Amino acid sequence: MPLIVKELSYTYNIGLPTEHPALRGVSFEAQAGEIVSVLGHTGSGKSTLAQHLNALMIPQKGTVAVDGVNTAEAPREVRRKVGLVFQYPEEQIFAETVADEIAFAPRNWGAGEDEIKEIIPEAIRAVGLDEKILAASPYNISGGQKRRVAIASVIAARPAYLVLDEPTAGLDGRASLELIKTLKDFAQKGMGIVHITHDIELALDISAKILVLEDGRALSWAAPAETAALICAEKIKGLAMPEILELAKRLKEAGKIEALTWSPDRLADELVSAAGIRGSRRH
Repeated sequence: MPLIVKELSYTYNIGLPTEHPALRGVSFEAQAGEIVSVLGHTGSGKSTLAQHLNALMIPQKGTVAVDGVNTAEAPREVRRKVGLVFQYPEEQIFAETVADEIAFAPRNWGAGEDEIKEIIPEAIRAVGLDEKILAASPYNISGGQKRRVAIASVIAARPAYLVLDEPTAGLDGRASLELIKTLKDFAQKGMGIVHITHDIELALDISAKILVLEDGRALSWAAPAETAALICAEKIKGLAMPEILELAKRLKEAGKIEALTWSPDRLADELVSAAGIRGSRRH
C-alpha cells in the first residue's frame, strides 16, 4: 500500500500575531519502488510536509497514512515505516563512530546485536561507502560522506519509505550524482522515495510524479512533462527555470524542436531529428 496524504493542513502559532499557515489542504501519494519529488520555493511548506510524513508532526486537519497506518493513531509504527533524512546531516548525527551511528536505529527498534553486526556493513555498502569508514568519527568526514552516513543510519532500520529534505544541498557535482544514483538504486529495490527539493532540473530528471507547493498549497501534482509545461508557462513563483529548459522552450517556440525536454541529450537528439526532417523536405 502507498503513503497517502489527504487534505493535510497545518498552521504554526495559532491565535498569535505570528500565526502562519504552512500547509493548506495538500494531497498526494507515494508508491513503493518509485521516486516522487516535492518542489517549491523557500517557505512553501516543504520541510513541514516532510516532518508530517514520518509522524514527527501530526496533522491539525487531514490525514497522513502509510500502508494503511494513520500517523495520528500510531506514530511510532509510522516512524518505523518511514525514514527521514534532514537537510543538514549534522542535525541527526551524534555518535562517536560511523558504526555506532548506523547501529542506533536498529538497536532502538529492538534488533539483536548479531543482527546489528550484519546490518551495519550492509547499510554502509548500500550508500556506496567503504566499510573502512565505519571506524571513523562522523564529524571528521566530508559533507558528502556525512550525507551518506545519515542515509545509512536511517535505512539501517529498513524502512519502506525514505523521505529526504534537500539531499543534494551543499554537495559538489560528483557527490550529488553519486547520491542520486544511490536513491535510484533504492527505488529499484522497492523502496518508496520522497525527494524534497527546490532543484527543478533534478526533480524533473528523477521523478515519477512531482508535487509543486506554493505558499502551503498544492499548485500541481503531475508527471514531469506536465510540470515542465507549467514551469515554462511561468506559473510557479520563486523558482528559477533551469537553463536547459529555458533553451528548449525557446527552440520549441521558434519551431526548431517539436517536444519540450529538460535533458541535454534529448535536446541534442531533438535538434538532430528536426534538422533531418527539414533536410528531407528540401529534396
